[in-house]
Amino acid sequence: CCSGQDVRKYDRILQINNESDTPEGLKSKLEAAEGVVEILLQRPVEVNLQCEANEQLGATVSKGFLLGLEVTRVKEEGKVSSWNKENPTKAVEVGARLVAVNGVADADEALFSEVTKSGSKDLKICVYK
Repeated sequence: CCSGQDVRKYDRILQINNESDTPEGLKSKLEAAEGVVEILLQRPVEVNLQCEANEQLGATVSKGFLLGLEVTRVKEEGKVSSWNKENPTKAVEVGARLVAVNGVADADEALFSEVTKSGSKDLKICVYK
């Protein structure tokens, strides 16, 4: 592979050999591919948010993903909404991934437990634009 074009953790595969599909479909295409495989990746922008104990996150997340929790809703009020107003080019939207909370990373059950605890939270979110 070419320098600077390595696959990194949290990259999303968008296409295999110029074909888009669902994540399951892309996995099947990759498993069935022979010879040289062309992969189109989407690299996330990492957003770090600090949510104080008295602040609401203002987002709904869903479990069931290999890495992190998926943002399924952004509410009108809360830390995420405030961040989005101040940082429109790095806005956290539906489809973003919450990948770490207070140093706990990746495993959805552990992340979900950590994000639902009371208290301050240091959040790492991958935003895909």
